[in-house]
Amino acid sequence: HTSRRRRPRPTCSGDIAAAHHDVARRVAEGSMVLLKNADAMLPLAAGTCLAVIGDMATTPRFQGSGSSKVNATREENILDAFKARESAAGTDSPSITVAGYAAGYGRQGTANQTLIDEAVALASREDVDVALAVVGLDERSESEGLDRSTMAIPQVQNDLVTALTATGKPVVVVLVAGSPVELPWHDSVAAILYVGLSGQAGASATVRALAGEVNPSGHLAETWALRYDDCPSAGWYPAVGRDAIYREGPFVGYRYYETAGVPVRFPFGYGLSYSTFTYDAIALAADGSGVDVTVTNDSDVAGSTVIQLYVSGPSRSAVSGRTAASGVLRPVRELKGFAKVALAPHETRTVRIAFDRYTFRHFAAAAGTSGTSGAGEWRVEAGDWTIAIGPDAAHLPLTATYTIALPKNGDAEAHADGTLFGMPIITPEAAAFQSATDPALGHYLNGDVKHVTDAEMTALFGHEVIAPGKPAVLGVNDPISSWASSRGFVARTIANTLAKRERTVREKTGAPDLNTLFILNMPPRAMSKMTQGMVDSAMVDAIVKIGNGRTFRGLGSLISAYFRNQSANKRTAKELNHE
Repeated sequence: HTSRRRRPRPTCSGDIAAAHHDVARRVAEGSMVLLKNADAMLPLAAGTCLAVIGDMATTPRFQGSGSSKVNATREENILDAFKARESAAGTDSPSITVAGYAAGYGRQGTANQTLIDEAVALASREDVDVALAVVGLDERSESEGLDRSTMAIPQVQNDLVTALTATGKPVVVVLVAGSPVELPWHDSVAAILYVGLSGQAGASATVRALAGEVNPSGHLAETWALRYDDCPSAGWYPAVGRDAIYREGPFVGYRYYETAGVPVRFPFGYGLSYSTFTYDAIALAADGSGVDVTVTNDSDVAGSTVIQLYVSGPSRSAVSGRTAASGVLRPVRELKGFAKVALAPHETRTVRIAFDRYTFRHFAAAAGTSGTSGAGEWRVEAGDWTIAIGPDAAHLPLTATYTIALPKNGDAEAHADGTLFGMPIITPEAAAFQSATDPALGHYLNGDVKHVTDAEMTALFGHEVIAPGKPAVLGVNDPISSWASSRGFVARTIANTLAKRERTVREKTGAPDLNTLFILNMPPRAMSKMTQGMVDSAMVDAIVKIGNGRTFRGLGSLISAYFRNQSANKRTAKELNHE
């Protein structure tokens, strides 16, 4: 007889949990972005007395919902982190102190003037030097499985910040959000620290950054528009009907704003620091393998900056500006490399950013295709490329010209084989499909994708644009939510009941009902993929019949298909078991 002992369930020891928490804190410290710092308001001076304001200062939102939500081993909040820092400092040295806390707004976004008045009263106290407002998007505003309905944060929070600025006290905003938001009070506040969704150690990381123990060094991974109307998709999204048409082509994000010359709140790659940096010099590597950039930290504070490399192809050369010349249609510039470098006070360093097979290439789709069928190839344009270096997409103080030459007979120089990184080099004039001078592309030529027509989109993609509007007949790819417009009472009832349930849960709990949203956004086709054989294609077709209002015929087909599928599954199981 052999006994078998059950292994103990693995646990996370205190030391391991603490180490992981420390990693989470360092990640948060390195990624938060300083968006504004008027008159060097931050870091807060020793002895500063704070009014800490905002529900999120005590009930943090540090992660997303849905599959990104995890069980944290520890949770912090900004108010407690400031108090802990104050206690640790003791009375021997001046420290940042907290005069008090006010919620300022309700988490659910309901207007409550009393909460604002309490916050204003706290900020107006004579002993308060700075009002620290923690605001941003709540759990209802952004989530997996849910599209944002606005680019604004809840209005009650905007009202709070506006009221605080009216007190005359400097207002420092800690902004919590997983995506860009409108900032109507931007010009009135002293500083803005964007912490994103900063993880379980985000609160202590935020306090350390505000106090100057950490120098913010994060840079934005998205362009922040001044307002939603400035976004290229604002005119057709949220979409009406079944299809959301993506008209932007290559002009997405900063590629649109920079090409079309649209002013923004913060450009792509933007991020301030407590240090100041000078981009001194640029030099192309002698062998053409990259670019060397010299940067100096001009301040007395150690800090990090992100050196960013952008390229402009021959059709977007400095000479032609925003009006494209011959060649491949492309944005005015594209990010192709970056390097984060830490510099001591007054240190100068030269950093190499290498070119690779992604730097200059474009995909040449075969004319008349969408480019998704496998036709076409990666190519490189010959000509003069502009290499631009700087701290973000809109501020590029250093430029150089990099020439990619076509091979000549007997040429022994680089690219003599007619390729670069294994891709063929072509002349700009060789770009026939998706050419930067093709008049059929219309508004695409200068990046004005807000006014692109269906004909221009057809010319760009090489196929007809999907006609928007409600489908006459629902198919296997139409989500359950589209049943709300069905001709059948049962189908409409199913869709409307699910939608009502989700709204009710969201209003009651303040968070989206992800399970119901999952069902609403799921097309019938997905049922056969996610039920491990319980639903087959015949059953999916029967479900679609119900969605199209053919309720009784659909139910009959569903029942008969169910039994056929059960029999088929049993036969398959016997074969697999060699019965």
